[in-house]
Amino acid sequence: MRMRSRACFLFAAFFVAIFWTAGSRAAIRETSVRELVEASDLIVAAQAVAQESAWNDEIQRVETITTLSIDALVPGHAPGETVRVTTLGGYLSDRDLHMFVSSEARFALGQRYAVLLDSPDDRGIRTVTGLALGATAIRSDQSPLPGERAFDFVARINPHLPAERTGRERAAYDFQTVATHELGHFLGLGDIYDEGSSHRDCMGKNNGAKMMFGQTAAGEIKRGLHNADMLGIRFIYGNQTVPVDNGANNENLFTYICVGRMLTDCCSNEPLDVKYRWKSLPVSYYSHQADFTEDHVSRIQFAMNTWVDESASAYTATYRGDTIVDSFAFDDGINIVHVAHPSEVSNWALAQTTIGADSNGYIKGADVGFNGTTYEWSPALPAGANGIPTPNPDVPKEEGPRGGCFAGTRSTAAGPGADLLVLGLLGAIAAVSRRSRKAATRQ
Repeated sequence: MRMRSRACFLFAAFFVAIFWTAGSRAAIRETSVRELVEASDLIVAAQAVAQESAWNDEIQRVETITTLSIDALVPGHAPGETVRVTTLGGYLSDRDLHMFVSSEARFALGQRYAVLLDSPDDRGIRTVTGLALGATAIRSDQSPLPGERAFDFVARINPHLPAERTGRERAAYDFQTVATHELGHFLGLGDIYDEGSSHRDCMGKNNGAKMMFGQTAAGEIKRGLHNADMLGIRFIYGNQTVPVDNGANNENLFTYICVGRMLTDCCSNEPLDVKYRWKSLPVSYYSHQADFTEDHVSRIQFAMNTWVDESASAYTATYRGDTIVDSFAFDDGINIVHVAHPSEVSNWALAQTTIGADSNGYIKGADVGFNGTTYEWSPALPAGANGIPTPNPDVPKEEGPRGGCFAGTRSTAAGPGADLLVLGLLGAIAAVSRRSRKAATRQ
């Protein structure tokens, strides 16, 4: 949750007609074709033709709006229309800031996709149903067939997804498994899905046993790293090079968060790209202990040490204890694991990792947030674990990422005169906000 000043509150109220809030996105729970189709307002086959990244209007997250040129609607309507889709993450050149959010759908310009979409917001912009599972890269021969039902089309292009609900989604999710996966993102690894996902066709098949596989089932437990996971951390913090041969059963394939393909991830079987990584080791990290029991905190540390203990990697991390959580301060160097506030996480999400990095791939900060509202966890989270901070002057406070709650702008449809007005007001409000904040205590 944000720690707002009175000035920030007044500004938000004054410009309520302009500003909107985008929810966070996260690691994906087990789902089915039936559930995705039933939850969608629109299903299209379309090509990504344009993209633009900017702060969301509360200047808390970077969003990328992709314009999709529709080839066909399922079931069919006239093609040739466009639809705009928002996802979290992107690059802001003026701040040299890349923002990565785990398990978001990702679109590469020129690529065709089958996309399941939610209802449009008041701007006419849609989000992807099911996060990454709702956008599948397709070839020209995978267009909807004449008269094909939406369910049959989605099932045909997503053979790795179960057609129907299994019933297991009502069971508890293993906290340590999800923590280990998210901390893999924290150090720079990407999600892996089986071939047909939005993330790249280069991923191949047979990836379900890997720690960085992007979907987990209720009750599923993973403790050790797969060979591909170990190769991944050795690549980022050791002597492993790419490209790597996938192996007979795709056992070597991993992905990493990269600068050149920020919105698509990079596969280990491709030429080298600039990788996300921490410049200084060990990395310090905290937890918001009001959200967790001692058992959870121990499991967070055990999950981190699963990666630290890979002997062929130089990666190290140090747990620093409790901190006040501000989940929007993703690039401030105070790196936290916490329970996300319900307004900050999608119902499809088990957990999120949000990372800020520069164009050299050096990570500025990273936060991991769990969905404590929608899902049951094993072990169970304590009552009241909802991402709302309890102020404590004796622990470090995570500040907002821009020195005040509004210290940057994005263009609006109001024209340049309105932009200049907003710029002046933002600067004045940010200055008041900064003076009103207490200095952060950092170790």
